Amino acid sequence: MIDPQPDRAALAAAVADLTARREASVSLPLPAGADPSFLATRRYIPLVRLLVLGAGAECTALVKLARAQGIAVEWREAGNGLALDKIPADLEADRWTAVLLLFHDHEWEHALLKWALDTPAFYIGAQGGAPARVERIERLRAAG
Repeated sequence: MIDPQPDRAALAAAVADLTARREASVSLPLPAGADPSFLATRRYIPLVRLLVLGAGAECTALVKLARAQGIAVEWREAGNGLALDKIPADLEADRWTAVLLLFHDHEWEHALLKWALDTPAFYIGAQGGAPARVERIERLRAAG
């Protein structure tokens, strides 16, 4: 659809909402005599975001791959932005965020996994084999 006289304020508000990672919508002008069921509002959602928490070559490769695909990615590295058993005050995940924990030393996961499970993130994943998975599940059950 081409709108020769778009509502610039509405477009600016939609861009501001998307930048703030909120849903946005823009009303579309209905052509004269258009069926009332015609699309009158265009809805937008923020881009998918990947929040990588971890350390090592896997993180470096994942961040590079995500960026190459145009995925917004944030990496918080163990020891450089992350401290053991502490959640950074500015760490956020919304419902358009996937959280991935990539630690070889799984003691880094405890507080971060608990934090991630309390967010609306659409995906939460953690690296590790079967023994790590069993330990992680037991720890989560013990924590309620």
